[in-house]
Amino acid sequence: MRELLASLPQRALHALSKVECVHISFANPEITFHGGSTSTFGAVIGADGIFSTVRKFIVDQNEWTASPSGFWDYRNLVSFERAKAAVGDQYFQVDRQYGWIGDGAYFLHDILESRTTVQCIVSGVDRDPPPNKNGLV
Repeated sequence: MRELLASLPQRALHALSKVECVHISFANPEITFHGGSTSTFGAVIGADGIFSTVRKFIVDQNEWTASPSGFWDYRNLVSFERAKAAVGDQYFQVDRQYGWIGDGAYFLHDILESRTTVQCIVSGVDRDPPPNKNGLV
């Protein structure tokens, strides 16, 4: 996340801010944050996940309710040495992503932070999905 946010103008960025309300106007939306401060923007991006707070202010909640995709994933950062010991030295000779596909699952790793950290992602098909969107996440 740090790398994604680094190139954005800080004056327009409110990462990790709790939105209380979005007032839609013809020109620019005004956002009220937790604590009462307000700001006006040319655009609002609600990157706050499947149970988005921002979405309910922008679109009809019933029409655009999030629903399970049928897949899950887990992400983890581990030390370079730990990942190399677990996966094998041959997959760390070149700084690139490696992925493995199996029966309904996928594993990917890539090297970060000048070869000190490895991002590991495992994902799979949700063979037993929850009956509603508010199931375990």
